[in-house]
Amino acid sequence: MKILLAAMAIVFTVSSTSAFAASTDETPAPPKELTDARVALDAKDYASAEAMLLKAVEVSPDNPDAWNLLGFATRKQGKKDIAEDHYSKALSLNSSHKGALEYQGMLFIETGRIEQARENLKKLDVACLFGCDEFDRLEKAIETGQTY
Repeated sequence: MKILLAAMAIVFTVSSTSAFAASTDETPAPPKELTDARVALDAKDYASAEAMLLKAVEVSPDNPDAWNLLGFATRKQGKKDIAEDHYSKALSLNSSHKGALEYQGMLFIETGRIEQARENLKKLDVACLFGCDEFDRLEKAIETGQTY
């Protein structure tokens, strides 16, 4: 009986670890342009980041992180329609991408679509099983109307 319980525990641990690992936002090897773009975004150089991210999605078109950050860079430059397309692409690649749900929610707030931002908050509540910063920031933005 103890052997059976131990075997079941091992199977559960392995299967739950694999499922959890699959839910992360990061891809194993981001293109160099994505790494460089993060530096530009930190410096608020959104135009340079956009150029690098356009290259990143060309090199790695299935990378939801690159599409999400491209949405952020374009949104911060006031290109909201283009940003919306990029967030949609990121979410088509990974429907529970926490960053894309948060940033798309920010876009919804900025364009007066509070109910859609709340829908993203609900999706984040599911994606962030034990809570996460993306949920907290979007919730605060919905409450205050202040986005970043």
